[in-house]
Amino acid sequence: MVEKFKTIVEKIRQEKGELNLFALMKMDEIADKWTVILSAPWSQEGNADNFKYILDTIKSNLTTEEVSTIARVAIYPKTNHLIDLLLKFNAGASIVNQPINGNQIHEGYVIISNPSLNESIRQSALM
Repeated sequence: MVEKFKTIVEKIRQEKGELNLFALMKMDEIADKWTVILSAPWSQEGNADNFKYILDTIKSNLTTEEVSTIARVAIYPKTNHLIDLLLKFNAGASIVNQPINGNQIHEGYVIISNPSLNESIRQSALM
């Protein structure tokens, strides 16, 4: 499933722009399902259009069975504490049985980790 999400991430980057973070996490002991976590300069928490775009992109690239393994999709600003903690991991990192922000990450994968993205965009705009 992680390989399929790498393809999804590449499609999102091509169509919308760069991402600060894209991660898959299993945090629920009971429901053994994935949480998709995204942060990007172009995304806004609570923006229905961005949420629909992400959800549609996921659904169009996964089987119905694979989609059923996803519990939630979360879009957070870079300033969110969870995002800040996850940005400490490098892209490609696996997280196993580790507490993060009060959540126990049973299994997790950081697909994109770009902590300096907003700063590089701001500096480019100043030039």
